[in-house]
Amino acid sequence: FGIETPIDSTHGKKEFSLLANMLISEHYPAEHNQAIMEFGAIQCTPKNPSCNVCIFAENCEALNLNSVFQLPKKSKKLKKKSRCFHFFLDIKDNYIVLEKRSDKGIWANLYQLPLVESEEGVAQELEPIFKTKHILSHQNLNCSFYISRVKMTKGRVRVNIDTLKNYALPAVIDKFLKQYFN
Repeated sequence: FGIETPIDSTHGKKEFSLLANMLISEHYPAEHNQAIMEFGAIQCTPKNPSCNVCIFAENCEALNLNSVFQLPKKSKKLKKKSRCFHFFLDIKDNYIVLEKRSDKGIWANLYQLPLVESEEGVAQELEPIFKTKHILSHQNLNCSFYISRVKMTKGRVRVNIDTLKNYALPAVIDKFLKQYFN
C-alpha cells in the first residue's frame, strides 16, 4: 500500500490496524491471519523478499515505488539518556526525610528520598549502602543510596517509617526502603 506512516507510531498503529481489519476475511479470520504470517515468513521477508515470483507484485506499491527495503517505516528511536541519581536516607527516631518531586518530568508529584543528580559520583568520602540500575523507556538511571543527614528545606517532610505506605514513591525507592527496613 506504500504507506509512509511509521508502523510503530500511534498514528501508524491505527492506520495499519484499520487497513488490516478492512482486508481480513470475515468468514475465515484465523486462516487469513495464518496465511499472512506465512506469506511474511516465506515470501515477503524483510531482508530478502521474493518479489520476482510474488502473486501481488503487480499491485505492490512498495515494489512499484522501488521502496521494498524502506517500507514499512519505523520511527527513529531516541537514544536513551543516562542519569546518575544519589539518594540520601536521613533516619532519626524512626523517621526519615522525603521530598516531593515537581509536577513535571519522571515521577511527577511522587515522593522520594532527598536527591542529588550528578554526572559522576558524589564526594569520595561517601560510600553508597546500595547501588542499582533502573531502566525506564527513555532513560537509564544509575541510583546510589547513602545514609546522611540532610537539611530540612521547603518541600521536605519528616515521615514515620510506619506510614510510608501513605506516600506514593517511585518503584526503585520503594523497593530500596522495603529491603532496608525489613
